[in-house]
Amino acid sequence: MFSAPKYRELDHNPHITAFFFLFFGMMLADVGYGILLSLFTGIYLIKVRPPRGRGNMIKLLCMGGISTIIWGFLFGSYFGMSAGDLGIWYWFNPIADPITMLFLSLGAGLVQLLYGYFVNMVSLFMQKKPLEAIFGNTCWYFLVLGVAAAFFGSSLASWLPYVGYAFLGIGLLFLVLSGVVGNKGIKRLGSGLGKLYGIVNFFSDLMSYTRIFGLGLASAVIGMVFNQIGIVIKDMIPSAPALGWIIACVIFIIGHTFNLGINTLGSYVHDSRLQFVEFFGKFYEGGGRLFAPLGSEMKYYYVGIAGQAAAGVTSEDPGKFGKLVLLQLLPGTQGIYGLIIAFLTLLWTGFLGGEPVQMTALQGWSIVAACAPMGIVGLVSGIYQGKCAVSAIAMVGKRPETSGKGLALTVMVETYALLALLISFLALMFITQSITG
Repeated sequence: MFSAPKYRELDHNPHITAFFFLFFGMMLADVGYGILLSLFTGIYLIKVRPPRGRGNMIKLLCMGGISTIIWGFLFGSYFGMSAGDLGIWYWFNPIADPITMLFLSLGAGLVQLLYGYFVNMVSLFMQKKPLEAIFGNTCWYFLVLGVAAAFFGSSLASWLPYVGYAFLGIGLLFLVLSGVVGNKGIKRLGSGLGKLYGIVNFFSDLMSYTRIFGLGLASAVIGMVFNQIGIVIKDMIPSAPALGWIIACVIFIIGHTFNLGINTLGSYVHDSRLQFVEFFGKFYEGGGRLFAPLGSEMKYYYVGIAGQAAAGVTSEDPGKFGKLVLLQLLPGTQGIYGLIIAFLTLLWTGFLGGEPVQMTALQGWSIVAACAPMGIVGLVSGIYQGKCAVSAIAMVGKRPETSGKGLALTVMVETYALLALLISFLALMFITQSITG
């Protein structure tokens, strides 16, 4: 899925394994889905026994199913049913407590980003670049600790904020020095000050981990909605309860099969994006070449939109399907963010599972305004991300080893959709809280 490492570069596989396992489960997070995913993929591996080097995707999904079971137990989700309703212990429910889920997602992302800087520091030391290793990586540890101590340390000790200010100063100094090292003359000043812009990039990378929050909520919400649809239809046929239950079971099976399929694919795509873009961007360069003395390069046909372009390339070389499916699916992910905002709007205003909240016209328009950023930005970013995906597919068709770079270029457009999701979420939360008191 990504270009091979250079000859003297660290192998990236050991560094993403635990994080991929962790994030996949957080995004799908349902005990029932995890059992089905591990069961079916496990049976396939036992029965088919694919040869070495094949069936890696099935093995990955099997391990992802185990992670899904663990996080589903912690979040209390069993085929969309809450553990609280079933009398089973759980840590917290992301639907009932979305703020905790948001902070958990950002916390997990912060840990991965800081680990990425640690790997980069080790790599630079191996390349005998100690100053770049120290200044360019430890600065982020000082900055993160400084922000934490400066803004939250007063609750623990009165002197901690002053320690935080000192750490912030050291972090900013090291960040500037990381741009000075290796440059001469006036370039030192420009490069050093330019490194300060890296703070914006760091914040943008951190915000990208809200997709864990988004996918986790989407999976739980869709499962719960299908359950409620089945129950409503059953209650509409009181004269024939058996028929009602049969229809409800059909809806349950079809709905959860769809939810499992679409969110398994979504978890894989977005988990891969976090590894290839946010994490690899901290330490990995790639660009190496695999040893393939008898390898060949095939031509391809470039076709219109992302799906057609991917189909054109795959028809010439089916082996590229795994690299192309990510690029094809990315433009549609904004729909998941829109689903989350729509669900939260219905939930927090009482139209879903409660009594509708009484509000004035001004308050109603305020809720519309809160949802507008996600709707408008999601639509525009989806269109332009589709155009970027087509270009990236064409690039992969010519040079498959550039799939990681093509993916990175395509997902950058989605940054604005993530920021819109965060803005709409926060605005909607505060507005509904002010309305409901």
